[in-house]
Amino acid sequence: MALKTFGTMGVDWEQRVDYDRLRRERLARIKDLLGKSSMGALLCFDMNNVRYITSTNIGTWAQDKISRFTIAHGSASARAPASRRCAAR
Repeated sequence: MALKTFGTMGVDWEQRVDYDRLRRERLARIKDLLGKSSMGALLCFDMNNVRYITSTNIGTWAQDKISRFTIAHGSASARAPASRRCAAR
């Protein structure tokens, strides 16, 4: 009997990290908190917040750049501006 090993590689005998679910739940959590608050939107410049909301990452070289941001509001999906999303791919 094999031991469970958790990692990012896919296997056929167990479901590991469900990234689609992770993205959906993060965005739902942001929308829910925005709906409960008095804020209409959230403008994020911190790379950790941008990555959490948009599920994009462009590496540690951009950690000190203020030109990367995202806007989240309760009625639509949070997205990084198109020119910034290209760097994430």
